[in-house]
This record gives sequence, C-alpha cells and structure tokens, in this order.
Amino acid sequence: MATKHDMRTSAMENCACCRYRRQFYELATMNKNVLPGAPLKEMEIFFLGRECYDKLSHHDRADVFQKVMMELRDRAKKEFLVGTQHLYKHDVIV
Repeated sequence: MATKHDMRTSAMENCACCRYRRQFYELATMNKNVLPGAPLKEMEIFFLGRECYDKLSHHDRADVFQKVMMELRDRAKKEFLVGTQHLYKHDVIV
C-alpha cells in the first residue's frame, strides 16, 4: 500500500513531468530550425542539454514533438492556402 510520502512524491513527479512537457513544447515551437515534417531524431540536436528535454522519457519527448509537428503542418497548410487562394478565384466576364 502506498504511503502519503509515496503519493506526494508521485504527484510531484507528475507535476514535474507536466512542467517539462510544457517547457519542451515551448522550446520546440519557438525554435526556428524545427520545420514541419522534420523527425525528432534530426531535430534533437537543438534540444540536447536542455533540462526540459533531458528529463523527459523518450515517449514523452515523441508525444510532445508529434503535437508540435501537427500544429506546424496545420499552420503551413493554412498559410499555403491563404497565399494561393487568388489562383483559384475566377473572374467571370459577361
């Protein structure tokens, strides 16, 4: 049976994990070298040595990075569509 100390330690670890995940998310989204579709393995050079990256499990790193990639791809799609919408407008001449 878990003691109060064990439960507090577990809650603190979860809280720290959440904090590291949030910090890593911010770091990855602010880094201009991270491009849509880039694999984490190639991008990790920009994160190594940062506590928020080093303290996360591989699974947590991949999970956060996948979320960043989805957001970057969505933003790139929207920017592309906005930038090319004039190509799809046809003026009808009567």
